[in-house]
Amino acid sequence: MVSILSSNERTGVWTVPREITVYDFLGSVELDFTDAVFQHPDVTIKVLGSVEVKVKRTIKEKFVAFANSLKGTFQSR
Repeated sequence: MVSILSSNERTGVWTVPREITVYDFLGSVELDFTDAVFQHPDVTIKVLGSVEVKVKRTIKEKFVAFANSLKGTFQSR
């Protein structure tokens, strides 16, 4: 996903690939996994910029995030 001075989102029912790469430059990206269909036991999300990720409460415990960037933050709510 690429977001340059704009917003981009994946919401509703969608099939989650094994790997997602996000490039966000002065925009916003939202990945909503609430109704998503998972075909792989593990999903890797590579981020350059920022991304908002939403998951169901039932899988929140299984959702592990690693922030590995020169400048960035990770928040869990």
